[in-house]
Amino acid sequence: MGNVWYVIELSFVEEDVSYLCAPDHRAGTGQSLDTRERKCVEISVDALRRCESGAVKLRIWKRGKVILKENILFDRKRKMKTYLAKVGEIQREYLLFDASEMPVGRLAVRIANALRGKDKPTYTPHIDTGAFVIVINAEKAVFTGHKEERKIYQDYSGYSSGLKESTAAEIRASHPERLIKDAVWGMMPHGRLGRAQFAKLKVYAGAEHPHTAQKPVKVNLEK
Repeated sequence: MGNVWYVIELSFVEEDVSYLCAPDHRAGTGQSLDTRERKCVEISVDALRRCESGAVKLRIWKRGKVILKENILFDRKRKMKTYLAKVGEIQREYLLFDASEMPVGRLAVRIANALRGKDKPTYTPHIDTGAFVIVINAEKAVFTGHKEERKIYQDYSGYSSGLKESTAAEIRASHPERLIKDAVWGMMPHGRLGRAQFAKLKVYAGAEHPHTAQKPVKVNLEK
């Protein structure tokens, strides 16, 4: 059985001008073309380099039948570039979160994303692009299920027999701010950058806070 010839037809349009490249170009003398590797596009690389933008139509014929047909759109003038924030370009705002009747876990996710800047299109992994976050009414945040009685917080003094365990209800009565801080810290990077981002979190048990001069923007939360 002899070699099978592949006929390649590739045309593209630039500024309403059509070009036809190698309408009867073959894979080579005595060779067949493997269409899975798409090497057929290489026959018109030089022609495509001269074209800034347009639409490419590719058809490959085998024994009088079209076995591959593609339309390719390209625009060399519109190149997407990854944005990386710089320290001097960052503008931080103050966000206000009301924890009243909000599940602690869901609230912590929103706060952690705001501290890291992941809720912005300018997010850069190695730069702190996040905002300052103010949380009020931390004592009114809720746990789902039986976490109020079964969730355990541990403290260790460093001495022998220095382990102390407290339930979420006991923490709420003594230090309600810890309910929010511990949940948020568990969702932050545990490194130098994460510590700097976590320092922008201000949690208060009641409805009052001393950051009125910063004009914080209240974030609408869905329960």
